[in-house]
Amino acid sequence: MKIKCQGFSLVELMVSSLAGVIILGGVLHVYSSQSMASKINSNLTSLQEDSRFAVELMSFGLRKAGFRNDQWDDIDFIYPNGKEAVRGSNDTGLNGSDVIVVRYQADNNSPAMENCFGEALNFGDTLPSTNITVASDTVFTEVYFLSTVDNEPSLMCGQISNTCLGSDFSLYSVNTGSTTENVCATTLVNGIEHMQVWYGVDANGDGSADQYLISDDVSSWNSVVSLRIGLLFRTSDEIRDAIDSKTYKLVNKTVTPASLDRRMRRIVTTTVSFRNLLN
Repeated sequence: MKIKCQGFSLVELMVSSLAGVIILGGVLHVYSSQSMASKINSNLTSLQEDSRFAVELMSFGLRKAGFRNDQWDDIDFIYPNGKEAVRGSNDTGLNGSDVIVVRYQADNNSPAMENCFGEALNFGDTLPSTNITVASDTVFTEVYFLSTVDNEPSLMCGQISNTCLGSDFSLYSVNTGSTTENVCATTLVNGIEHMQVWYGVDANGDGSADQYLISDDVSSWNSVVSLRIGLLFRTSDEIRDAIDSKTYKLVNKTVTPASLDRRMRRIVTTTVSFRNLLN
């Protein structure tokens, strides 16, 4: 008895192959869509967290401006002209960003005050980053500026010092408004393209800002009682459908993205008051 065997015809093979390609294409499309959605959500979450973290760090550090170890000391004596408690430069930083400078003394109370590196400022201690010895009359100068770190525009914080020790710190040359200083700095937050600053000036001595000015227009730095800061953040990945060609208004200035890319961007604005300067 002969058994007749019959395989698939060429047409059947072509139809089944086409069906397989269609199914595989659908699976790949769903996977690609889910992967892109996950990437977008991750970038947007990081953007929100980074912006909140940057504002918290800056606000905490800037509020130290004008602190005196003995609050009865005359503020103009501790922070004289040229070395005021608050100062800044306009458009001298990365991508035309501003630079902020604050000065303060340490507090020997417990827990000890910290600098923006997280180093405790206990009297008699020598700081591992700058080799500065903390004393009751030591005035620390802290600088906030933008720089490029690993190809990413980043918010930096540092101390004016010619000494810079440790792998987490690097020495930068920064235009602080009155001069160019050596700053031992570390990265606070990555992904910040622009920083613009308005200085709140108290014109009538009531402790409140009557007007906000750029640094070039501030005639008396000892009259500055607050800052208004605008930051432009960007995602680490290019997740937009098209090139970002928009302009962004940061407090007093309209800026454009530092590079033509498809990154998402976000403006964050905050105001910091200097309570130590009101005493």
